[in-house]
Amino acid sequence: MNLVGLEHPVLDHFASLHTELNIFMWGDSTMKRQFYLLRGLTGGLSTETAPSFQIAVSMPDEKLGANAAVCPDVSVSIHKATFGNATISLTLAVCETGATSIAEVPALLEVLQQKPYELTLPAGSLLYIGGAGVHHLHYDDKTDAELREIGALPRGWLTMKPLLEAFEENTKFGLAKLQEQYPKAKLGYFNTHTIAEETFFIPSGARARAVACASRDSEVCFSGVNVSPEERDSFRDTLLSRHGTDVMAKRERAVLKDPSLKWTVVDGHKISRDAGSTQSPDGVHYFEPTMMQEIEAALTVLRRDRRP
Repeated sequence: MNLVGLEHPVLDHFASLHTELNIFMWGDSTMKRQFYLLRGLTGGLSTETAPSFQIAVSMPDEKLGANAAVCPDVSVSIHKATFGNATISLTLAVCETGATSIAEVPALLEVLQQKPYELTLPAGSLLYIGGAGVHHLHYDDKTDAELREIGALPRGWLTMKPLLEAFEENTKFGLAKLQEQYPKAKLGYFNTHTIAEETFFIPSGARARAVACASRDSEVCFSGVNVSPEERDSFRDTLLSRHGTDVMAKRERAVLKDPSLKWTVVDGHKISRDAGSTQSPDGVHYFEPTMMQEIEAALTVLRRDRRP
């Protein structure tokens, strides 16, 4: 990663304080790359390394835990360092191969706080939780079959539909449980990155379908797929595409408007959309300046109402 020239006034503010920062990060590769960047800025490696350990994780029984697309385990990475006058403790739990749900996080954190892990989350810690919306979006049947041939987890329409239909319920369940378990924590929700289709690497047929679905060209959008007429809007709105990420981010914002939830949105969707495709080498991940904006927004949640 290129850390030269990055501005991070909120991180610098914390470095000027004699304080302790504790941050737990959950999500997919978009969260993992933020972890590496923050680790690099605070004295550790900014490049990818093997996780500290892996741990089994599962959905609660009533939350579609048997779905084949759900990750069976997550990779956990830990970084502790002194940064200026502050000490910082980062814990990342991430899965990149399949779908993850916030409904899994409360039970995972309970395990991580027990032996042999003994994670500590003192009052004032930041829970920085990503919805991993991209990993809920589906491929069309043909693309899904091609990817499964090379060992990828299933991500077809029929496989993903139960998780997509329950997304709001599962997200609210997890967020409500976390704020109940950690009433003194700072709460930041990281929403779905915008897919930049100009640089997004998918088979040409899948790209053509994504463009057609977004423009409501039904003939191309639904060519060769078995989708009932009443489910066509749902298929279109949850296809892995820029339109799909736009819809997912809209759904996430609607969940966070629930007055019972106390989470602040770290708007990765808007930040990545404003950055544009030239800042995304693969259409999903973005270069360091964009990630720095996201990290600074998350640290602003941590800074809010915090006393030196």
